[in-house]
Amino acid sequence: EALKNNYNVGSTATVAMLLDGRIMVSSVGDLKVLLCSNRSKGSSRTLYAEELTRDHHPDRVDERARIEAACGFVWVQGVPRVNDLLVVSRAIGNLSLNPET
Repeated sequence: EALKNNYNVGSTATVAMLLDGRIMVSSVGDLKVLLCSNRSKGSSRTLYAEELTRDHHPDRVDERARIEAACGFVWVQGVPRVNDLLVVSRAIGNLSLNPET
């Protein structure tokens, strides 16, 4: 229906699930997932932030290779873009950029 009505929209997404004391995360696009914690040692407290995901940007070597293998291209004039359109190299939707549609 999206193709029929020429809806060319997309989104990024992040999902986190806590199950049996374990956290599982998944991300598409440029939404960072950080695991934040604090640790006490005596009277001092230290805050930590650990990055759990990597942004999907077209200027990453692995992402550029994947895009080009799918017959796409990375346009770099200012901000790198997939096929001169999309700033992130992975997203949900954007059907006009999917070679299988």
